[in-house]
Amino acid sequence: MNSFFNEALEKSKKFYLDKSKFSIVQIKKTIKKNYFIIYGNNEYYFEITTSPKKNYFPYFEEKSSFTDIENWLASISKTQEHHFRIVKKLEEGKTKRDSFKKKFSI
Repeated sequence: MNSFFNEALEKSKKFYLDKSKFSIVQIKKTIKKNYFIIYGNNEYYFEITTSPKKNYFPYFEEKSSFTDIENWLASISKTQEHHFRIVKKLEEGKTKRDSFKKKFSI
C-alpha cells in the first residue's frame, strides 16, 4: 500500500504535480478495507488493489509503456492542462462576451 503511495509521490515530479496534494485514505466496508490515493480536494482517486482492475479516475491517458500509477498521473496532468487552457481571467474574456451579447442580442 505504502509502495504505491511512494511511487505516486516519486513520479509526480515527472508529470508536474504537487506532492503536497496527495493523501491516502482508508474506507472501511463491513469486512473489507479499501485504500485510495487521493490527489487534490477529493478530485482524483486511485484505488489500491491486488488485482489489475484499473480502478482510478481520471482514465484518459493510457500508454502501454506506463504503469497504472503513471497512466493515472498522466491523466491528471492532461486534465489540469486542459482546464488551464479553457479557463480564462474575467478581463480576458470580457471583449468576447460583449461581442457575443451584441451579436445575439442578449
